[in-house]
Amino acid sequence: MRNGILTSHPEAITGGSGAAGPGAEAVMSRPAARLRLVLVLLLLAFAFAAASGPMAQAAQLVMFDSKYCPWCLRWKREIGVIYDKTEEGRKAPLRIVDRDDPRPDDLKHIKGIYWTPTFVLLDDEGREVGRIEGYQYEGAFWSQLGELLRKLEARRTTGTGKIAPARPAEKEKGMRPPGADKS
Repeated sequence: MRNGILTSHPEAITGGSGAAGPGAEAVMSRPAARLRLVLVLLLLAFAFAAASGPMAQAAQLVMFDSKYCPWCLRWKREIGVIYDKTEEGRKAPLRIVDRDDPRPDDLKHIKGIYWTPTFVLLDDEGREVGRIEGYQYEGAFWSQLGELLRKLEARRTTGTGKIAPARPAEKEKGMRPPGADKS
């Protein structure tokens, strides 16, 4: 500090004599401490990122829609307004892509989108788990999405996309996992 002005000019710190004068530590320590703190935080962030490996991509539900699709509009009115507030929406956040626009690079591997809406559930690595083609009504959508999310969870826990068979206790009670044939 020189004449009440905080400065980092060497003459202000040393008083022009080359020797540090009173208060020189205060002038140098605050910016230096901030710089050290920023460098340490950056170093820790890079170390954490390197230790945790590549950033994991979250599962997502991709909706392929079209501007002229009445079923897409109906889905948006009935489901779209609440989707992100649901458990399903937290497990697989929604991403809307116009079928007629150029496909984003990370979705170019998805083929066969002929109908709108088409919902494609992608796993944590961007691989397709399954799809729902069209929209009939709310109950059918939630049921079909539930099936896909169970398949996603099975893939995460077992490494396969297969749904585990019903346990004996479930069979006794008449409960069956979705997709199990009724015999």
